[in-house]
Amino acid sequence: MTYVYPVIFTREDEGGFCVYAPDLPGCVTEADNYADGIEKIREGICGMLYILERDGKSMPTPSEPAAVKCASGDVISLVDAPLDDYKRRVGNRAARRMVRTH
Repeated sequence: MTYVYPVIFTREDEGGFCVYAPDLPGCVTEADNYADGIEKIREGICGMLYILERDGKSMPTPSEPAAVKCASGDVISLVDAPLDDYKRRVGNRAARRMVRTH
């Protein structure tokens, strides 16, 4: 399943951006540019959703972009989170680790 969440890009004084998903508290990253930010926050969103699903918790409902509050100068974007693809990659990594250690 693919989820779509709004994310907010906030420009940092030192350069680059702070990127966060307001519907997923703690899902935050830093990026040098928009493309880097989308890639990193997508990975973070998938990771959080994977843990929620694994632990039997419900997925937060994504906010409508128009309802997202942000500061002047911030940029709101939508990011897709292909959870099934993420689970395949994570599962493959875990399996490789098990083969190496046993």
